[in-house]
Amino acid sequence: MKSRYSEIQKITLSAFLMVLATLATIFAKLSGIPFLRFVQVSFAPAVIMFGSLALGPLYGAIIGGGSDLLGALLYPTGVFNPFYTVMAILWGILPWCLLFLTKRWRRAMRFPIAIYVVLLLLLGALAFGFYGTDYFDSRLGDTAVWAKPVILSIIAALDVGISIGLYFTNRYFQKSILDYPDIPSPNEVSLIATVCEIALGIFANAGALYFYFHVLAGKPSTLSYFTIALCLVVTTSVNILVNSFLLSWLLIFARRFGNARGNQGNDKHGQ
Repeated sequence: MKSRYSEIQKITLSAFLMVLATLATIFAKLSGIPFLRFVQVSFAPAVIMFGSLALGPLYGAIIGGGSDLLGALLYPTGVFNPFYTVMAILWGILPWCLLFLTKRWRRAMRFPIAIYVVLLLLLGALAFGFYGTDYFDSRLGDTAVWAKPVILSIIAALDVGISIGLYFTNRYFQKSILDYPDIPSPNEVSLIATVCEIALGIFANAGALYFYFHVLAGKPSTLSYFTIALCLVVTTSVNILVNSFLLSWLLIFARRFGNARGNQGNDKHGQ
């Protein structure tokens, strides 16, 4: 996505996005899953990824790292974990890098079957975690019998609902593609969000949490890296779709607003 912002506009927009991402981070901390407090649904990654795609990796890294530090300062939930800051910075760099790959696969991304396969695999992994291990039984207690199928059903329904929304968003984009020639399609965005969520939201996040539980927390923990990663799968598919949907519309609105301002500027010069 080619940036049409001046340096002053970039600094102003990045400051606004940093505040928005900070608020999203704090809200995610407040609304964590009761029986798994470290598992969260958050739209902060969508804001950081937007900064990366719209302003470049440097501003994306600043937005990501700054929002994490501000969130830790304004709403601390324990010992500061520097790995979270590193992850937030990567959220601002990786999308910009992946954009170069999705441009080459643009035609193939008209039918993103691979993304839906990933969503099914994530749902299958969660089902395995529920019924193939006893970790969630101890967390859910007596409610495990009905809570597990209810959670799986809710996540499946959310996956289907947001996937439909993303599908129609992509149809709208394709019909208006001449108005948005230099921004990634919603299907490309969903691929970027999927890779980032799996790489950072599961594997890197599980490593950061493992370090926290076993080193920073100051008390012994029985949680293995695999168990933590399996717990994070609970919200992974929802995070992928929510961030894909929000990021797609942020890019569309930003380009539409930019085009409107550009047309107004051309009219003034014409006068």
